[in-house]
Amino acid sequence: MTDVPADDMVEGLAERLSPYMRRILDGGEDPHDAVGELMWTLTERPHFEHLWGVGWLYRIWGDLSDVVDAYPAGYGPDSEAIAIREFRHAAQDWLVR
Repeated sequence: MTDVPADDMVEGLAERLSPYMRRILDGGEDPHDAVGELMWTLTERPHFEHLWGVGWLYRIWGDLSDVVDAYPAGYGPDSEAIAIREFRHAAQDWLVR
């Protein structure tokens, strides 16, 4: 385990994730790619070592990405549009807080 102070971990996490949020909002690429990379980042050190601190965030993005996969229930032909809308809402919420 790392001895990174909790405040530094939170600030470091925000610095690492904010570029993904801007990519999701930018619209210049498939937001699913940015979400996948964001989720991968959450599993890296030092954040993964303290998963209690990021597990909730991983689950939120996982649930949003499940909309596209129609898991656990289908959302109809607009599933991808719904997921992208929710990706963007979540990214915007992240950046304004």
